Amino acid sequence: MRTKRSSKAATAYAAAMAGNNLAKERKQILKSGARRGLFMAAAGNCFFLWWLITGNHPADALFCMASWTLICLFGQVLEATYRPKFVRLTSGLDGESRVFKLLASLSDEYIVLNQVLLPNARSRTGHTEADFVLIGKKALYLVETKNNAGTIKVTENGHEWDVTTPNGDATTMRNPVRQVKIQAKVLAERLAEKGIEPIIQPTVAFSSPVANLVRMEDTSVPVFTYPLKDLAERIVSYEEEKLANYPMLDQEMVKGVLDELQKQALRAAEEIMAKRKGA
Repeated sequence: MRTKRSSKAATAYAAAMAGNNLAKERKQILKSGARRGLFMAAAGNCFFLWWLITGNHPADALFCMASWTLICLFGQVLEATYRPKFVRLTSGLDGESRVFKLLASLSDEYIVLNQVLLPNARSRTGHTEADFVLIGKKALYLVETKNNAGTIKVTENGHEWDVTTPNGDATTMRNPVRQVKIQAKVLAERLAEKGIEPIIQPTVAFSSPVANLVRMEDTSVPVFTYPLKDLAERIVSYEEEKLANYPMLDQEMVKGVLDELQKQALRAAEEIMAKRKGA
């Protein structure tokens, strides 16, 4: 029997994933494939329509028209799912999904926000995006999610981390420690402008079951790996032990401020896009 807590968490998860930008991009790729399939079907069906009108086998012509339409439609949609961008988006969405479920399972005393945009005039997009902001009872937690697989060399300040994929290929990835530290700085600046100065704890979460981290040096930001139970435990113990004597956050007020910052960031992004189109 589903509990009230699990039902609420499932509702929050469905709402977050529906508004997730990765999910929206994936959906657009599938829609594009469907449009291509319908165009190909329409082009091919011109011949079958001619056959239907002029031929002596209308049933065969109708069957061919239906079959060709299905082949084109589903073939193009299937082809879209193998595109590198679709695969990359799916991987990122899977990672964020795992982390969201983990954070949402903590308790009703925490508020989970996914893909939080923060106004940032120093960014070329006009904003900085945080994968997750968890509003705790006494602090805020930034969680930068990565779903990279393979052996990953962890450092503090390098712009990139070296990665050896499960197939043995050598590649790199952006340093998520640097990313989340920038996010924490921007978040602190924007909240300070609103007169709020909470404790902000940045973290990195690798959600792939086949991510093997090789820590070349200690990092100022904690980095967690799948299944991420230690991330949840760290947050709870930090709240209950390290912050035992700290005042409680006004969570709803903080959430309201973050919602307003999100709107400002979206307006800034729209203005930048409009300027680029007009240039």
